[in-house]
Amino acid sequence: MDATHLKNGYGGVLVFASAQDPHRHHYIKVFGILDSENDASWGWFFKKLLSVVPDTPELVFINEINSSLIKGIRNVYSAAHHGYCT
Repeated sequence: MDATHLKNGYGGVLVFASAQDPHRHHYIKVFGILDSENDASWGWFFKKLLSVVPDTPELVFINEINSSLIKGIRNVYSAAHHGYCT
């Protein structure tokens, strides 16, 4: 999981989730544009992600420390493992 702020006339935040396969190849699984990094936006993103990536104990999320991002993952993906880096 990562996000970057869009520096254009519209603003917003580009967010994406990437995955790694058993051969250590990385690929983008899903991306979206949020109005900002807040609880509602991240909640929406993870609900959409849940439609293509099921919540299983084999799933692991690694992302930056962002309180809204952490809440979004915990609320939608309760069975998955979560890790945060600083």
